[in-house]
Amino acid sequence: VLFALLPLSSFIITLVWYCQSGTAWSPAHPAVSSRFAILCLQLASLLVYVIGYLLPTTGRQDLLSINRSWQQDQLISEPEIPVPDQQGVAEDGESWLSRFFYIWMNPLMRRGYQWKLSQPQDVYVLPHKLQADRVCDRFNACWKKKAALHQVEEETVSLTSPIIAGGDGNCDASDSSRRAQEAVRLFSVLHAAFGLRFYSLGLLKLAGSLLGFSGPLLLNLLVNFMESRQEPLSHGMLYAFGLFAGSFLGALLRNQFSYEVNKVTLMVRAAVISAIYRKALRVGSTSLARFTVGEIVNFM
Repeated sequence: VLFALLPLSSFIITLVWYCQSGTAWSPAHPAVSSRFAILCLQLASLLVYVIGYLLPTTGRQDLLSINRSWQQDQLISEPEIPVPDQQGVAEDGESWLSRFFYIWMNPLMRRGYQWKLSQPQDVYVLPHKLQADRVCDRFNACWKKKAALHQVEEETVSLTSPIIAGGDGNCDASDSSRRAQEAVRLFSVLHAAFGLRFYSLGLLKLAGSLLGFSGPLLLNLLVNFMESRQEPLSHGMLYAFGLFAGSFLGALLRNQFSYEVNKVTLMVRAAVISAIYRKALRVGSTSLARFTVGEIVNFM
C-alpha cells in the first residue's frame, strides 16, 4: 500500500498546477487536456484502491477468517479417487492466450487465496513435457544416438585402417560399444536434446530487447512533438500509443523468456541428475571400493 501511495503527492501537485495555469481543458492544447484526463483517471483509481483496502467487504473478512469450516476441507474430498484423476496438469490443453497471460494459474491462485493449498496434491502436476520420465527418455535417446554414431565411426575406421585400429580390423562388439559410450560428451547430448528449444528462445529475447530500445526513441519523438507543435495531433497519439505498446509487449516478452528459460533449465537439471544416479547404480563394486562412503555422498 505504501508503494501505491508514493505517486499520490505528485498527482495532487500536478493537478493543482493544471488548475492554476488554466490549461486543463483548453481546446487550444488537446494534448495537455488529454494528459490531464489521464491523470484524473489515475488519481481516481488510486483512491478507489485505497478505499477498498481500508474498508474491506464482509465477504473478504469471511475469506480471511481462520475459523471457517471450509478452510479445513481438502481439495481432494473423496479418498477413494486416485490423486492423478483429481490434480490438474499445468499448461497442458490451454490456449496460447492463457499461456501468454498465465490465465491457467487463476484457479490455483484462487485456491491459495482461500487457504486450500495445504497438501502437495492441491497444486498442479508438471506439464507432460517437463515430467522427469519424458525428459530422461529424450535425453537417453539422444545419448544412444550419439553413441551409435561414434560406434559407426569406429567401425568404419577399423575396416578402412586395420593397422591403425589395432591389427586385424575385427574388434569386439562390447568393447566397441563401451568405447562409443565413453566417447560421448555430455554437452553434445544436452545440445542435441534441448539445444533447439534453447536457441529458439533467443527470438523472444531479441524481440523484447528491440522493444526495449524502441522506448527511448519513441519518447524522443514524443518530446519533439510536444516542443515543436508543428506535427498533427495524430502523430503524437501514435507516438504515445507506440510507447505504451512497446513497453507493455516488451515486458510480456521478457517475462515469457525468463519463464521458458527456467523450464529449459529444469529439464537440463532433471536429465543430468538422472544420468548421474543411473551411472551411480551401474558402477561395479570394485570401482566403488576405491572411495569411502563420505566421498561417494559428496560426489552425489
